[in-house]
Amino acid sequence: RRTELLERFTAYRKLTRVDFARGRPLGTTDNTAEQQRELDFMTANLVEHDVLYDAAIRLADRRFSEVVDLLRQRPGWPDTVVIFLSDHGEELGEHGGWQHDQSVYEELIRVPLLIRFPGGLGAGTRRPEIVSLADVAPTVLALAGVDAAGTGLAGRDLTRLVDGDPGPDGTGPVVVAMRDNRKKYFAPWKASRGDLNIAVRDGDLKAILNVEIGTVELYDLAADPGEQVDLSTRRPEDAARLAAFAAEWLAGCTGAGAGDAELDDETVERLRSLGYVD
Repeated sequence: RRTELLERFTAYRKLTRVDFARGRPLGTTDNTAEQQRELDFMTANLVEHDVLYDAAIRLADRRFSEVVDLLRQRPGWPDTVVIFLSDHGEELGEHGGWQHDQSVYEELIRVPLLIRFPGGLGAGTRRPEIVSLADVAPTVLALAGVDAAGTGLAGRDLTRLVDGDPGPDGTGPVVVAMRDNRKKYFAPWKASRGDLNIAVRDGDLKAILNVEIGTVELYDLAADPGEQVDLSTRRPEDAARLAAFAAEWLAGCTGAGAGDAELDDETVERLRSLGYVD
């Protein structure tokens, strides 16, 4: 049974990348019906997939504990920094999708970030501030006594948080994720999400700016952690405010400052037409 699930899982992934694999513009091949068939199959077998996913997590947890146990036996353990994180989550049908990189919903972008600082700094505490994986590199440099200023790194040093100082950028809106799809195509999501999405958090509020189609989604994660109720029409001022923040951030992006996201003239004009940037 597990073999069948894996084969169908792999087949679906290949279907999403047909044009990319063949070096053609995305959307040249519209295999929506085939993809939907595989999505329906995975959804119908959600329980089995969920069990296998939990088993994979349990295995990763055990292997990580084995690594930590080995490190504890070494003389340098008191000065050792241990960081546990994930590059992304996994979709299990929460918003109709499976696998990953098809959206910026919480099932994909909310990931663990556990840091063991030397000397017991912040031991046993959980910080409420919104942080990013971009903060990892500046934090490591700071712990190594290296000044990250001038490096072009976008993150911040998280040792300030465990010292009780969130700094001037510890409050207010923050961009937490960007999806810049260049590999996958599924017509319904191309129409409803587009390929460029920016997620912004401001406390419990989360907005998603779907740049290509000019729409904004707004969620209250405290009341609706599964992002099932879009509040953008009920709270238009909050939606517009966070969308404008996302657009300004995106308009200021360069290849060095935001991965591969270099804005072309068409995208900039679209942002202007939406009224989000000057």
